[in-house]
Amino acid sequence: MKTLVFAASLLVSAAPRCGSAALSAELIEGGVPAAGGARGVAAKGAEIEWKNVAGQKGILAAPSRSYRIPDRVLPETFSTQSSRDSLVSPAPQTAAPRHAPPELPSSLSSAQGPAQPGPRSSAQGAAASSSRASAAPLSLQLVGGFSALEDNGTVVVPDVMGVAGPRHLMTTLNSEIRIQSKSGVEAGRAALGAFWSSVASAPFDPKLIFDADSGRYIFSAMDQKQSTASAVLLAVSAGDDPTGAWYLSRFDADAGRLAWADYPNLAVNKKWIVVTGNMFSIAGDVFQGSKMWVLDKSSAAASAGIAPFVFGTGFDDAGLGSAHSIHGAWTFGDEDALYMADNGWISSGGDRFVRLSRITGAAAAPVWSLLPGGGLVRVNPFGAVVDAPQLGTGAKIFARDHRICNAVFRNGSLWFTHTGGTPAGSPARDAAVWYQINPFVSPPEVIQQGLVEDSGGAASYFYPSIAVNSQSDVLLGFSGSSSSTYAGAYFAGRSSRDPRGAMQSAKPLKAGEAKYFKVDLNGVNRWGDYTATSVDPADGLSFWTLQQYAALPSGGDRWGTWWGQLSIAHDIPPRLDAVKVFPVPWKPGSGGKFDSAQVFGCGRGIIFEDIRPGSMIRLYNILGDFVRELNVAASDPGCKAWDGKNSAGRDVASGVYLAVIESAPDGRIVKKLAVER
Repeated sequence: MKTLVFAASLLVSAAPRCGSAALSAELIEGGVPAAGGARGVAAKGAEIEWKNVAGQKGILAAPSRSYRIPDRVLPETFSTQSSRDSLVSPAPQTAAPRHAPPELPSSLSSAQGPAQPGPRSSAQGAAASSSRASAAPLSLQLVGGFSALEDNGTVVVPDVMGVAGPRHLMTTLNSEIRIQSKSGVEAGRAALGAFWSSVASAPFDPKLIFDADSGRYIFSAMDQKQSTASAVLLAVSAGDDPTGAWYLSRFDADAGRLAWADYPNLAVNKKWIVVTGNMFSIAGDVFQGSKMWVLDKSSAAASAGIAPFVFGTGFDDAGLGSAHSIHGAWTFGDEDALYMADNGWISSGGDRFVRLSRITGAAAAPVWSLLPGGGLVRVNPFGAVVDAPQLGTGAKIFARDHRICNAVFRNGSLWFTHTGGTPAGSPARDAAVWYQINPFVSPPEVIQQGLVEDSGGAASYFYPSIAVNSQSDVLLGFSGSSSSTYAGAYFAGRSSRDPRGAMQSAKPLKAGEAKYFKVDLNGVNRWGDYTATSVDPADGLSFWTLQQYAALPSGGDRWGTWWGQLSIAHDIPPRLDAVKVFPVPWKPGSGGKFDSAQVFGCGRGIIFEDIRPGSMIRLYNILGDFVRELNVAASDPGCKAWDGKNSAGRDVASGVYLAVIESAPDGRIVKKLAVER
């Protein structure tokens, strides 16, 4: 029998549980093969324990929680035609010199739309290109960066993972979890084990994504290495605030207690949440194959106590043998299938192939199959991964192998990345290898591929992760080191307007600070095992990457992790129409929903949200009197508060006000405000 445990609060405190209920099901592993694929079998009849602990204070909750005003009223955009005639004049005030009301543009221009990979046919384009040369100069800009989590001495390998949400950054390592604002202010922190304590005793290998479709964080891990108690862990946040409630679940890795699960990979699309893992025998620790757990997302996101469809080891054999580290795609948009990739398939002629597959079918009845044409796609050669040199010691850094590091499906293309040795015939260093593939033709078409390597032949780049924004711009984040540099964090990017295969050269994100030698139980100088790069869901355009670097020693060598924010400025379209202003009307001190709003890191008062750094807000009364100017700095987390004071520091009177918002690449827009004291 399997026991699935669901908890309805983040990091349960000592507060008593509020209630329970019981469901039952029987978990059947493997499944009945469907034509051309494998079908999972719904869990039925095993015991499922539901723990309702909603409302308990979470360990990650900040002492003063930020909040949003519910049911806020968003103002209409104010037009030039109604600037003076349709609004009530405010009470007189003495604020600042009088200015003429600003002239407003009649319309805002729109930027070029996303570069689509084209129709779902083989007419998509010429043969794929690959380039080691950097692209033409890009406007990929490092906006800012700050520390995520430092080595606390409790683990050797951090397993670097994190994601950007609408208002927060969440970092999940083998040691700790930390939630920060987008300016780096801590909003919550806990040990990894504390987060999972209601369902697990020894969690490891965290993976994390933010699903913009459901507005939820999705978090997976494994529990109990090399143990008959091995389990798969899954958590879904109750909303888009990671300091709030979470729903935790646990699934036995192997009903027969003969194998344990390692190295989870996490994926999502509009229908499913998918966790894959590598299975090893407990006796002898021998690889058994990949296994997959598929959950109906609509039920999981609604916190229903559901069991997964389980695809047992060998489900992906398909006459080729089971994959190692099969990886599903983090899917954006309205796509029915969930695409997957795995690596390591080599023909007798020495050509390199990647293997592509997908999950299709109804949400309640998923089916796995190779993509039409056999699933194998020939790619440019790469060599075996080699360990990376570093400054200050002859001890090299373990760069692992060429398993898929992460995968993204966006704008009709599947993108993924891995480490590869270069040159292919006799590898001397490592490179970040990346692909864009059209999965809708048979066989699947490599649109473009490339690698980021050191043109000087000295540095190795390893553990790359990839993100693709709404305009099909790309960011790679990865680690790097050489005999003349400490191990640090790097990035490279490309615009959707660049030639196929072009990617800029590696640039430093956070320089290593010291040599690094920190071995595991096998005597290996461990690093990674992965990194994280994501698109900011607040705008769908800017990027965040979480990378590892060698930190200054303290009682021994240490790693550190670092958040970096980047954007491709010339691809950012006008977004002023997305700026939200609330509460309207503002009634400070009223105690109701129109009282002062407060958003963490922004301040209190009237909030301007989803506003780009570098924007300027000028406030006027209805007569055109200048009231106040607010500058949105790079350190502001996508929002700015007006405290209701004029430039002289005095409270403004009741009345209607105009906020003229300007952004250099976007133009100008006006929002209408109202103050009632």
